[in-house]
Amino acid sequence: MAGTHANMPNRPTFDGVSAARRRNMQANRSKNTSPEMVVRRLLHAMGYRYRIHWNLPGKPDISFPARRKAIEIRGCFWHGHGCQKIGQLPRSRTDYWSPKIMATQQRDKRNGAALKALGWEVIEVWECRVRAVPGDVADDLARFLGPIRASGRTGQDAMPGGPRPREPGRPSAAGPATGSRVDFGCSLDRLEA
Repeated sequence: MAGTHANMPNRPTFDGVSAARRRNMQANRSKNTSPEMVVRRLLHAMGYRYRIHWNLPGKPDISFPARRKAIEIRGCFWHGHGCQKIGQLPRSRTDYWSPKIMATQQRDKRNGAALKALGWEVIEVWECRVRAVPGDVADDLARFLGPIRASGRTGQDAMPGGPRPREPGRPSAAGPATGSRVDFGCSLDRLEA
């Protein structure tokens, strides 16, 4: 069967990996991850409306078609950020992890270049930054996206009396309190093609 994973050249194998470890790895999601959900909640609370996983090159996590802007939320480990806490490559099985992470980085560059060629601006938001200072991420995203457009609102926000009040016990869209700032030396990066 052409196009299957087994026929792809240089694809790492799971030889020597326990069934439990394999199940653990397969449980990692590619969509609706925790950092992505935090950013989506922040943007919605700020009044922005967006499309998720829209049909563009690389299916960006969050898209703003009218603005021609996209947000990619990158997991530090899976996208090889290299930050101190969660972006380091494992010391074992480097023959497996290095090509895997490098292929992901190359794919990210290709997708970013394709979006740029279509006239889109792309910003990367790193997981470590979302975890450390979600309030700063919100400020940076507001600068990237520009003012909120008041026209064309539908749904709850257009209802008389505004949106429904937040359910008791539900976490705030801004995430955890950031009384003590932790800086992992990571930032939002505009994607350069």
